[in-house]
Amino acid sequence: MTATARLGFSNGGATPFGYRSVEADTIGRATKRKLVIDPVEADVVRLVFQLALAGDGRSGPMGVRI
Repeated sequence: MTATARLGFSNGGATPFGYRSVEADTIGRATKRKLVIDPVEADVVRLVFQLALAGDGRSGPMGVRI
């Protein structure tokens, strides 16, 4: 798994929101996959971070207040 990650390939598991898994290379009989940014979901991720940092212009940064 370490060697696969060092080569820049995904080790599997759930794909994080904002990314998609695509076939990248075939090594032997194994098809290696990489994570690439999903343009549609990436817009949502950017909005979430923008709201957390600056808010919606009415109430300041959004998120949990302690």
